[in-house]
Amino acid sequence: MLPAYNTTIVLLGTSLLGACCGILGTFAVLRQRALLGDALAHSTPLGVAVAFLLIAQREVSWLLLGALASGLLGVVTILGLTRFTRLKEDAAMASVMGVFFAAGMALMTNIDHHSPTGNQAGLMSVTVGQTASMLGQDVYWIAAVSLLSLVTLALLFKEFKVVTFDEAFAKIQGWPAGALELLLASLVALAVVMGVFFVGAILITALLVFPAVIARFWTSRLSIMLVIAGLCGAAMGGIGTALSARYSFTPAAPLIVLVGTAGFMVSLLAAPERGALAKLFHARRLSRRLAEQRLLVHLWQSEFNGATAAAWRGGGGASAASTKAASRLASIGLLRPAPLAADGPVWKLTDLGRERAARVARGRELWRLALLHYPELARQAADLDLEAVDRLLPPGVIAELQAELDTPRCATSPPTSPSEASP
Repeated sequence: MLPAYNTTIVLLGTSLLGACCGILGTFAVLRQRALLGDALAHSTPLGVAVAFLLIAQREVSWLLLGALASGLLGVVTILGLTRFTRLKEDAAMASVMGVFFAAGMALMTNIDHHSPTGNQAGLMSVTVGQTASMLGQDVYWIAAVSLLSLVTLALLFKEFKVVTFDEAFAKIQGWPAGALELLLASLVALAVVMGVFFVGAILITALLVFPAVIARFWTSRLSIMLVIAGLCGAAMGGIGTALSARYSFTPAAPLIVLVGTAGFMVSLLAAPERGALAKLFHARRLSRRLAEQRLLVHLWQSEFNGATAAAWRGGGGASAASTKAASRLASIGLLRPAPLAADGPVWKLTDLGRERAARVARGRELWRLALLHYPELARQAADLDLEAVDRLLPPGVIAELQAELDTPRCATSPPTSPSEASP
């Protein structure tokens, strides 16, 4: 187990690093550039190796400058490839990541074999990290980078937000979208360079991506997402380090990533709107609601077509979903039972059920007209809830579609309101 002072230093450093990476990684994830951190991290070994060859000793500040230079060169190369060639971003990132990492590993291996001090310098730790070797001055560096990143984000939050979600709009406003994008990528590069010596080039990506992905499960607002991502990153670093200190046979970097994995799994299952359980419950609730709506519309249309004694007959010929829907509608007073028939129960609409059936029929007609005249709105009808049309469509569109719906209708079409159905 680490001594108490060292444990405190490492806990503080990894928590700060996790919070900084989580906040900065949020923009990368929202820009669909989660691989940017990975490409940057894999670019740093080349700079570290070149810096060591130039100064021939393990001076941390020079190695950091070398890692930062190669990281920024990697960012510029990626942006240049995507802007001036036909390469997609993922292809550009993968290319830069592979070339820089291969060159860095080749140089490091050569240094280890041919330099008398190369093996002792521990340059290969860049690839896997040495969290336990963190010193007090490292924490000061991490704190300085975190403070610089937070101040920059606070001053340019609106600009970064617009560039992240709508780069074209930012250009129309006359903002230097390219410079803002490069500045944001440079902040990510700074965080990666600081973290790569402690977490490793391979695992630093998880510290950038996991907090942002976890936060995305819990909120859709950027400001809240940044706070959650920062807290998740700090928790990943702190808990992972604490577990490593408690179980000394396990290095901290993998535990930090495993803690992030646990947070991701919990969010994937239990997040209130985007979690798997929430989606499952929503799908089941919607399925029941659609079965009720189909049954109501069926009875409503049967009454319009002249079947004054329109009824729905359950029993062996009806589906289980329809039978359960009829029971639920009857329990809330929308259906009433008719005398039992030999082949199963018979249900009829009550006055209350007739009113709701009219709303459902109106919603179905409005959705049909909306998809006919405004097909771009189809995505908003993804859950097909017929009674949600007034909530999902703009009021102006509802008014226009309602006016079309109120025009004289074909005699065979069912009414869409109780008043229209009344003699």
